[in-house]
Amino acid sequence: MPKKKSNTSKASDKTTDVREHPLTVPVSKKNPTGKTVRDRHIRRLPGTDLNRDQILEIFKNYKRKGLIYPTTKKLLKDYKNSDDFDELIALWIDYFSKKFAKQALDPNSVKALIASESSFQVDPKDKRIALGITQITKKTLKILQDPKGEAKEFIF
Repeated sequence: MPKKKSNTSKASDKTTDVREHPLTVPVSKKNPTGKTVRDRHIRRLPGTDLNRDQILEIFKNYKRKGLIYPTTKKLLKDYKNSDDFDELIALWIDYFSKKFAKQALDPNSVKALIASESSFQVDPKDKRIALGITQITKKTLKILQDPKGEAKEFIF
């Protein structure tokens, strides 16, 4: 009999592979300095992880009233599809500003960043280097996934 698929997140969605790193331990005969090296291991990530389905659900059901949109038609001369992402920019700036309880980013600044990073191209030229229209590098993604980092409330 085939197993039913579960709707819950897999454990692998909430873990990360941690590289070898220094670790403080109780001082003992074996470790008189109280320092050792922890081998590579799996760590459960705290915080809220957002998977693709959750991201789509948030976007679909998000209240649009009161969103601050970037200025339209400013970049059309250089980027024909520059206004295509205005709703995404406005919504996610609002969403994360509320979640992080900090001052919102300027939507025009985010739009300018996207223009400079990807020229509003959905598929980057080299996915091994950066991802998406904001061109997040794998190094930056690791920073965003750091449970002690600035985005510790949300693991991407």
